[in-house]
Amino acid sequence: DYSSYWATGQQLRHSQNPYDADGVLKKELSTGYPRASKALLMRNPPFSLFMVVPLGFVSARVGSILWFLLLATCMGFSIRMLWIIHGRPPNRLHLLGYSFTPSLYCLAGGQTSIFALLGLVLFLHYYRSKPVVAGMALTLCALKPHLFFPFFLVVMAWIFAR
Repeated sequence: DYSSYWATGQQLRHSQNPYDADGVLKKELSTGYPRASKALLMRNPPFSLFMVVPLGFVSARVGSILWFLLLATCMGFSIRMLWIIHGRPPNRLHLLGYSFTPSLYCLAGGQTSIFALLGLVLFLHYYRSKPVVAGMALTLCALKPHLFFPFFLVVMAWIFAR
């Protein structure tokens, strides 16, 4: 997925349509994307385009490294926050989070699901002490609305009940 994010960032930087399949495909092909493939367009909602704009100012290789480091940091921070939420147990079970296969696939593929994980974890950590920060954290979950639709329904019911 990273190549689509980078190509979208390039399109935005040059004031071009980020959903133009031909323009995105040309940029993707320059990164080694398979020639026989169709363009892989960014499928996140338009309000998430702000995330990929910085990728438009770096080469595909540098952007790939920076994107991976950002995702790895978000994943590590999320695992640590979950450990804190659970009362900092003395065992090392939380370290299994670093080897959770779906997370590793998201990391390897450069997917934005890790940002959504971070948003959910931040919400769970701050919803009692800092509700505004918790609400802002939920905007990261909106990057993948189809994954969080049931969660959003529960949150809305909870808000109305309180």
